[in-house]
Amino acid sequence: MKKTDVKKLALVLFVFFIMNNEISFAKSVLPFTEKAASKYTPYLQFKGSRLFPSYVSAAAVIADLFAPVWQRSRADLFFTEFKANKRTGTSVGGNAHLGYRHLFPDGKKMLGFYGSFDRKKTNMREYFNQVALGGECWVHNWFIGGNVYKPIGSTVKYPNSAQLEKALPGADAEMGYEFINGLVGYVGGSYFHASEVATVWGPKARLTYDWFNNGNRILGVFDKFGLETGVQNDKLNGITWYLSANIRIGLHNKSSTLEDISSHMVDPVRRNMDIIAVLATAFGQAKETSNGGLFWGANEEDRKQSLYGAGLTGSDVLGW
Repeated sequence: MKKTDVKKLALVLFVFFIMNNEISFAKSVLPFTEKAASKYTPYLQFKGSRLFPSYVSAAAVIADLFAPVWQRSRADLFFTEFKANKRTGTSVGGNAHLGYRHLFPDGKKMLGFYGSFDRKKTNMREYFNQVALGGECWVHNWFIGGNVYKPIGSTVKYPNSAQLEKALPGADAEMGYEFINGLVGYVGGSYFHASEVATVWGPKARLTYDWFNNGNRILGVFDKFGLETGVQNDKLNGITWYLSANIRIGLHNKSSTLEDISSHMVDPVRRNMDIIAVLATAFGQAKETSNGGLFWGANEEDRKQSLYGAGLTGSDVLGW
C-alpha cells in the first residue's frame, strides 16, 4: 500500500471517529433528538377551571408549555415551563420557570427545585411582579412540596382615591399520596401577609387524576387527559372549591412511555400560579406615617373597617 493511500485511509478513519462521537454526544444531551423522544420531551397542556361560588372569579383558562433544556439519561433534567392564565374579568397573568429534577437510581425517589418570575394584571387593571422559589420531593407514593413568593418592584397601587391594591408575600406547602397510578390526593395550606391589608391564609385539599393510554395517544392526538377538584377555606373568601379538566399535547413523534415516579419528572410545577393581590377600601382620609408606611384610615377604627372590607381581586388564593 502506498504511503499516500495510508494517509487517506487514516484520514477517513479519523473523520469517521469524529462524526461517530459527535452524533453520540448530540443524542446524549439534546432533548429534541430521536433518542431523547424516549426520555423527557416537550409538551403543551391546556386546562379549563370553574370556581364555586362564582362571586370572585367564575372561570379560568390556563396554557402551559413544558420544555426540557438538558437531560442525562432519565436521572437528571433541567427544564423550563411557561404558563399563561386568563380569568373571568380583566385578570391575566403569566409565569416563567427554570428548574432541575433528579430521579434516584432506584426509580422510587425524585427531588426537584425551581424558580420563577411572575407578572399579573389584576381586575383593577394594575400590574404586579413577583419572584418565587420552590422545592418538591417524591418518595415512593408520597409527595411533599413548598413555595415562597416575594413581590418585587412597586407592590402598592392606587386604582382610585378611595382604594389601594397590594401584592402580598407568602408561602404555601402540600403533602400528597398517590393511591393508584395517576390518582393523587393533596392536603396543605398557604399564608400571605402584608401590613395594612387583610392576611390571606387557610388550609386546602385537592384530588387529581391523570390518564395515560399505555404509551399510545388518546384519540390519536393527546398524551394525557386529566381531572382535578379542590377545596379551601381561607380567612378572606371562606370556603371555595373548583373543578378543572386538562389535556396534554406532546411536541414529538410518539406518546411518552414514562411510568411510576419518572412520570412526575415532567409534571407542571405545583404552586399558586397567581400573585396574591388584596384590595382595601379607605374609610376616612388616607395618610402616610412617619416611617413611610401606609396608615389606611383617619383613625384606628377606620383602619379596622378598611381591613374588614378588603377583598381579593380575582380568585387569587387557588393554585389552579
